[in-house]
Amino acid sequence: LVRLAFFAIITLLLSTLQAALHQAQELSRTDPVTGALNTRAFTELLQAEIERSRRTGRPFTLAYCDVDNFKAVNDRYGHQAGDEVLKAVVCALQEHSRANDIVARLGGDEFAVLLIETEASAGRAIVERLRQDLLDKLRSGGRPVTVSMGAVTFEQPPASANEAIRRADELMYE
Repeated sequence: LVRLAFFAIITLLLSTLQAALHQAQELSRTDPVTGALNTRAFTELLQAEIERSRRTGRPFTLAYCDVDNFKAVNDRYGHQAGDEVLKAVVCALQEHSRANDIVARLGGDEFAVLLIETEASAGRAIVERLRQDLLDKLRSGGRPVTVSMGAVTFEQPPASANEAIRRADELMYE
């Protein structure tokens, strides 16, 4: 009976520890405000897509998004309103992207969408639809923000995930 009780206690402790570990892993990969993937998780998945593109020869598109006038929302309406804008951005990007695409908050008011196995023409159409849907959602919230987006299609995989993000970011500024 003592052994059975000891076994039950150990099993319960291990189960609790496993659940806590799983929760910690999830928290380390997601943005606490929006629930989207964070930079670390996104970079890992982007690197995996680069490797897959090298193996298969299939292109992918990376879109970079920045919320314009975001600081004005925080300054005028408060940080809670700013958080609501960030959540609305993630919601719109997730709602209007495909199921296998990956949405992440890279930090501050910057986001990325990885369009897996997407050629330039399809990527352009998807990014334009995302941009328009995002603007519509932000306007309906009554906040004075817009979005800038840049996208690059990689027919040949870049050297690294950081290089891919840098190129998409540069195009966003153009």
